[in-house]
Amino acid sequence: MTHQRGPKETTMTTAIGNGWTEIVNTEALERALTAARGRYQRNLLLGYESLSGSTLHGKAKSYSGRYANSRDALLNRVRVVGVIVSERRADHNRRILLLS
Repeated sequence: MTHQRGPKETTMTTAIGNGWTEIVNTEALERALTAARGRYQRNLLLGYESLSGSTLHGKAKSYSGRYANSRDALLNRVRVVGVIVSERRADHNRRILLLS
């Protein structure tokens, strides 16, 4: 997928996992993974969990507020290690995490 950054600059992103995360380069993903604590946060970065929490099921869904806090804390730590974190909206208003 191609994104316009400026008038002439474009970057290529690669969707990973189930498509909930796109990365610009693998170094960004490697640095971001060092900030992850636990399986849920790793899966969020690897694209198996959604940024909105819509992939939570069963009992986990009743703890969605705690998962939201976990996502916020993770994204703050990812920014601290020097990874640019942003999001874009895909089809059906899906929130896609962008790491660069």
